[in-house]
Amino acid sequence: MTLEQKIKTKIKEYGAISFSEFMKFALYDETEGFYAHGGAGRKKDFITSPEVGPLFGKLISQAIDKCWIEFGKPSHFTFLNAGRDQEL
Repeated sequence: MTLEQKIKTKIKEYGAISFSEFMKFALYDETEGFYAHGGAGRKKDFITSPEVGPLFGKLISQAIDKCWIEFGKPSHFTFLNAGRDQEL
């Protein structure tokens, strides 16, 4: 059964569905949902800035250097990368 058929069947059986429920189908369906096919990355649906190439890293490092200088070049300076890592 296609994703479209699954959604139509659900609506026929139970009536209108919420946008939230529709998005659950669209994103998480085991065979046709967005995440069933790996989602993001080169040669997929979209890529994030770090995946474009080294320019993004260079821009971030320049911004961090600027902050470090503005803080008076402290000997202890911590930068936390809270972004998603492809290896995770």
